[in-house]
Amino acid sequence: MRCLHVVPSLAPEAGGPTTAAIALVQALCDRGIDAEVATAGTPPPLPFPVHGFPVSPLTVRQYGFAPTLPPWLRSHLPQYDVVHLHGCFAHSSTVAAAIARRHRIPYLWRTLDHLSGPSLAQGTWYKHLYLRTVEAANLRGAVFHCTSPTEAEWVQDWAGDRPVLTIPLGVTPIPEAPAARCTLRQRWGIPADTPIVLFLSRMHPKKQPEILLQALAGLDRPWVALLAGTGDPAYLKGLAQLSTNLGLGDRVKFLGFVQGEAKTEALRGSDVFALPSQSENFGLAVAEAMAAGLPVLVTPGVQIAPEIAQAEAGLVVPPTVEAWRSALESILRNPAQRQTWGRNGQTLVEQTYQWGAIAERLATVYHQLIAGELTHPERG
Repeated sequence: MRCLHVVPSLAPEAGGPTTAAIALVQALCDRGIDAEVATAGTPPPLPFPVHGFPVSPLTVRQYGFAPTLPPWLRSHLPQYDVVHLHGCFAHSSTVAAAIARRHRIPYLWRTLDHLSGPSLAQGTWYKHLYLRTVEAANLRGAVFHCTSPTEAEWVQDWAGDRPVLTIPLGVTPIPEAPAARCTLRQRWGIPADTPIVLFLSRMHPKKQPEILLQALAGLDRPWVALLAGTGDPAYLKGLAQLSTNLGLGDRVKFLGFVQGEAKTEALRGSDVFALPSQSENFGLAVAEAMAAGLPVLVTPGVQIAPEIAQAEAGLVVPPTVEAWRSALESILRNPAQRQTWGRNGQTLVEQTYQWGAIAERLATVYHQLIAGELTHPERG
């Protein structure tokens, strides 16, 4: 079975969606599936076949217009048995879906929270117009891949009678780093007994790091916050200014984009993970934090929040400054509770978010698509 994954970007800075796509394709390859990737931009070196296509300098925002991608897809897509699309409102997904329909190749569409109410509220008019015009036939031909039940409910509004499947993401094991607590504090000049709150995500208004900063500003006890991630320079400048205005000084440190050993050090060396995001279709960074043994603070908009609450792996906190301040006060004053929640989170990840099992489920779905058991896409 040959499967082509179409991913808007494989740049590490793209965050969780890219990390998940790479890990997913690798897990499929490990199980004997002939999986490849087509992407806009220059991909990093990877252990499976990747076809990269230059992005036009005239592209709009994150649409990723790659003019040489459509001809390649028209020529090569018939060689594949199934297509797995990643993300909406991307040139790569739109053209791949259209060409797959013409060749009657079944396609699974991972929507990445792009069809949720909060996401569609950002740029409402043009997103709705795009879905109802450019993407209408493509949506009618898809089988949808969601990573949480809540995301599936949002997608169902656009899917009509098309199948909507819920298959979570996996988590790549976080390397052990016994010295991380020491080296992280040495690197950033943090006292050994000061707890570290880690925010590790793409810097975007949707992630609401402002809530975290404002909540921390009202705490009397010692703390240091590490904000790791990249984003729009103007937005990052605004966050730094907010930190200054709140008088947080060197208690807030902006790490920029981290990966590899630096990411492992941040995860293994911190004490609490915090993500006050408006919405997350899964929350891969949260799952990675649990895999590293960190207790997590999240909002109900993080779609694995119910699992976190049930496993007692952290706190699910309404997205208000007052609620977050209270939650931070509680978790920072209780090291024993942090350790218990951290162990519970590791157990949750080990039992639920393993790439091997998820790849097996997807392989079954691919076979069902090819056999017509989930219906073939419409022609159009």
